[in-house]
Amino acid sequence: MDTHTRPTLPVVLSLLLAAPALAGGINHFEAAAGPHNYVVTNHPAVLPHLTPSAWLLLSYAHDPLVFRDADGNEVQKIIEHQINGELAAALGLFDRFEIGIVAPALFVTGPGFDNNGLNEVTTGDLRVMGRVGVGADAEVAEGVGPGEQRAERIVGGG
Repeated sequence: MDTHTRPTLPVVLSLLLAAPALAGGINHFEAAAGPHNYVVTNHPAVLPHLTPSAWLLLSYAHDPLVFRDADGNEVQKIIEHQINGELAAALGLFDRFEIGIVAPALFVTGPGFDNNGLNEVTTGDLRVMGRVGVGADAEVAEGVGPGEQRAERIVGGG
């Protein structure tokens, strides 16, 4: 191998293997799937066997994207109003597992980058989640409707 190509090989490999830098967007809220969660924190219990759960969570932000100068003074509003919606569903399996899916959507309005107006609706990435109740103390969520009479501790009988 030529001595001139040796230093370039690690550089080329590192560039090929490096993850691309992606913009994260202005919405960083992701709800936790399941009816007994604490908005974004998962509750340590699963739904009873074949018990479904569905919900819609909406959130609003005023002026989520504004350009400011070095002194913190507003230069330009880009997005004035943002509404985020998350439609989700979950299903308990065998009193030990839970699968869930979340479909986010986002509505934004404001002047935009070019001041020609911005009025857009977009969908986010579909999220599929799973949860497993592990250990002898794995819990089944209580008070979830049709399966409520089955809501008890899996081991140790309620």
